[in-house]
Amino acid sequence: MPQMVTTTDINRSPEIVFDLLADFAAYGSWLDTSETFNTLRDIIDNPVKAGTTYTDAGQQVTLHGEVTVCHPPHRLTFHQIGSVSWVIPLGTLEITIAYLLTPTNTGTHLERVQTVVLSGPLRLLQSRLLRIMKQENQRILNTVREHLEA
Repeated sequence: MPQMVTTTDINRSPEIVFDLLADFAAYGSWLDTSETFNTLRDIIDNPVKAGTTYTDAGQQVTLHGEVTVCHPPHRLTFHQIGSVSWVIPLGTLEITIAYLLTPTNTGTHLERVQTVVLSGPLRLLQSRLLRIMKQENQRILNTVREHLEA
């Protein structure tokens, strides 16, 4: 079960950073689409809370998610799962993402911890998929920082 940790420091309070991350409906206004992110939809609560469900409709995979931990302004965790098919079924992609926010003298230290579980033939693509996810994690944190510090 591979785990990736990506961090950044943001010159804004944990409350401001957390509010941005918990506003799933607004992601499209600050986060451009990519190979792995397109849109969040079917969000039952906004801002999110523990138990909120949503759909992460990516370019190639649709994941069904649920917020599992919501402790403003320190921690936001969500779990997503979906089946992957390209001509034939390739398996299941299961992702857990935890945002950990720690106050600093100048703002917030933001940590994104992503755990990935692949099943079926999809496991054969693990190294490529993890490389893509690592780049996406960094892109997201850079975008959060740039958006909030603009």
